[in-house]
Amino acid sequence: MTPSSPIAPRAPATSRRQIPAQGILRAIFNGEFRSGDPLREVALAERFKVSRTPIREALRELEGLGVVEHRVNCGAVVMPFGARQVREIYEVRRLLETEAARKAAGRVPPAELNRLKLAFESLLASGDEDVNWRLDRDLHQAIADHCGNDRLAREIGRYANLIQAVREAVGALMPVQEITVRQHLEILEALLARDPAAAAAAMGRHLQQAEDSAAKALG
Repeated sequence: MTPSSPIAPRAPATSRRQIPAQGILRAIFNGEFRSGDPLREVALAERFKVSRTPIREALRELEGLGVVEHRVNCGAVVMPFGARQVREIYEVRRLLETEAARKAAGRVPPAELNRLKLAFESLLASGDEDVNWRLDRDLHQAIADHCGNDRLAREIGRYANLIQAVREAVGALMPVQEITVRQHLEILEALLARDPAAAAAAMGRHLQQAEDSAAKALG
């Protein structure tokens, strides 16, 4: 977004494990780390200029997402990751976020929705990119924040690093931002109309498109 953008998306909080977790995911999606490759704590700590503790935490997080596996006498290794795994991740994401959108209808403050709507409309009119997918993340975060279910919001948050890495990898390979912006506007219109069914349907269509694009790009 340019400095004149009508809304400055908030940057998500970054824990000490998120930077190495994001970096490891990018390296996997870029093909630098392949299935079966070991992930050595010392080498990763040197790479990301952190101690081994946040590396250990990041690897545990990635293990919980099924991207990394700890093996006896081997340590952390990269799990197979391709189109099938991407579709499985998006299937879970779709279940979580369509329900969040349904529950958020009528809960997100209209002023916040209108600011986001204006920002997406400006982005679409300008033809600019949503740099680092910040506005995209801001919308999805707003829905999670206002879904009225803390456990659901936390579960969505567990996938934040993984989804961001997929976004970046797909965005580098395929021109998906324009259709994504249009789909986000559909979600916002449904939320502004306080229509739970329409919000869930719009979110479902958006995430199905994101799944198809990711599977094609990373398959």
